[in-house]
Amino acid sequence: MSTFRLVTNPYDITINGVHIVGTSGQNLDDIYKYVTTEDRLQIAEGTLHWRHMAPTAPDTLACLPFFESDPFVFDSTPHVYFIGNQPSFAQKLVRDPDTGVVVKIVLVPSFARTGEALILNLRTLDVYLLKTAISL
Repeated sequence: MSTFRLVTNPYDITINGVHIVGTSGQNLDDIYKYVTTEDRLQIAEGTLHWRHMAPTAPDTLACLPFFESDPFVFDSTPHVYFIGNQPSFAQKLVRDPDTGVVVKIVLVPSFARTGEALILNLRTLDVYLLKTAISL
């Protein structure tokens, strides 16, 4: 049995009661082009407050049109919100002012560029950075 599973982008899953939402990173990269801050965590936090992962889609971020519903809208506040393919690892805890839920925002580094991967402890929400000896 294979442990490899293809999933959607964005992806929304609950594992052992931990609600996790993530994207492959194009949403954050696109917003980054139009803001003055260099702080990608601040941008990610903004998408949580705006309740929308990809506010620039479809204007400057290519995506299929959606007529019935918008897959980029946060229907509920996740416990973990990760954004992949970022220049470097970063994390931040924030509290959603509307729901009071504490959210762990995690910027996942591009494995192809850094050779780094992350492990998430579902009990504590601690994130561990794994550095490989692979030079890509």
